Amino acid sequence: MKRLLVLSAALTAGSVAIAAVNSAPADTNNSATDSVKTAEPAKVEAEVSLKAPAAIKVKESAELSVAITPPKGWKVSLEAPMSIKLKSGGKVILGKRKLGLKDGAQAGKDYVVKTTVAGNSAGGDTVKCDATYFMCTDEVCKRFTASRELAVKVN
Repeated sequence: MKRLLVLSAALTAGSVAIAAVNSAPADTNNSATDSVKTAEPAKVEAEVSLKAPAAIKVKESAELSVAITPPKGWKVSLEAPMSIKLKSGGKVILGKRKLGLKDGAQAGKDYVVKTTVAGNSAGGDTVKCDATYFMCTDEVCKRFTASRELAVKVN
């Protein structure tokens, strides 16, 4: 792409005017380019994990936790909204299906949200988790989402 720089000096009343004009070449099939490519920013992800006992007994309950571990230089925002939605197939009963910041606490660099899971009937089940949260650095805050599953056996 050719650029034509036009300078015009108007010395009337002591002022100077400078104008820049770009002109595109008539042939647009030119393979040469003068664009500058910038590196894509590295993808940032937190480790989101579900923890509960692998097996629980019918009519007994256990703790289910969702831990968000931010990468180095990031932290989970305690000012922005957090939404954790849990679902199960019915063999286990969840203490709460919708969790947020008020249901959790900072544990080192992790943010951990807890509820209970109880055995309803014998068999295998899957707890599904959809999390929406914000993480921040000193310069920026961003919204993140994650989906996880955890197999739980009820005896």
